[in-house]
Amino acid sequence: YEMVQQPDGKIILSGDIDFYDSKSVGKVIRLNLDGSHDRTLKANLPAGFIPVNMELMSSRNILLYDYSRVIKLGPNGGLKSTLQINGISSVLPLPNDKIMVTTWSGGLYRYKANFTLDTAFPNQANFADGPIADVAIQGSQLVICGSFTTVNGVAKNDLARLSLNGTVDSTFDTGMGTNDWLSGIVINPVDGRIYLLTYMNAFDGVAGFFGMGRLDSNGAIDPLFRPITYSQPTEIFFTSDHKIVSSGYSGIVKFNDDGTPV
Repeated sequence: YEMVQQPDGKIILSGDIDFYDSKSVGKVIRLNLDGSHDRTLKANLPAGFIPVNMELMSSRNILLYDYSRVIKLGPNGGLKSTLQINGISSVLPLPNDKIMVTTWSGGLYRYKANFTLDTAFPNQANFADGPIADVAIQGSQLVICGSFTTVNGVAKNDLARLSLNGTVDSTFDTGMGTNDWLSGIVINPVDGRIYLLTYMNAFDGVAGFFGMGRLDSNGAIDPLFRPITYSQPTEIFFTSDHKIVSSGYSGIVKFNDDGTPV
């Protein structure tokens, strides 16, 4: 279901995995640079847990999560912590190894590295009045998306930017936003622009989007960026030569920074 690359280039795979290279393996495996199985990773997972989603922490600990549990493994697979919370939609490890968790019921929480609740953040089960689908970090701020009309008591349509203490950033002006559905966010680490994985038809009165939209770092929609993705993508990647790659259920598409196909 998921794949992440370690800083040393090794790749971790997670999912409903039973075999690799004709040999019986567990649900989380690591590959060496040549594709061979790195057997030094021995994932100690709770019985019956299928790791649907995965994130890598700066400490090289591995976060795995499904709808109701977040599991933290050490770099070689030892079980460190388990967090039980219903309706998990996304998990984001922060650079200081704290962890943001969003829920389909509009919850937003920040946990310390040991999985205790960070009381310096306004953790709320109804931080938004509808589902929060994803959270991403943009510099020293957070961006959340989903299907909501208010965030921490402030009117925002499906997209908002927050300070790290949870206050809504009033300078992030998305105009009317959208009343459709934003399923994910990817931030370009070079210029801070925000890419929306989306089912939206219009944003701030500009119509004609499907699959992907792009905002400037201040929240304004780029009306000319309309790449042909063929379906709603689930991931976006940026190449060293300033190309954009999207992947989804219909395959992989590569296009230029202006959205034209490569």
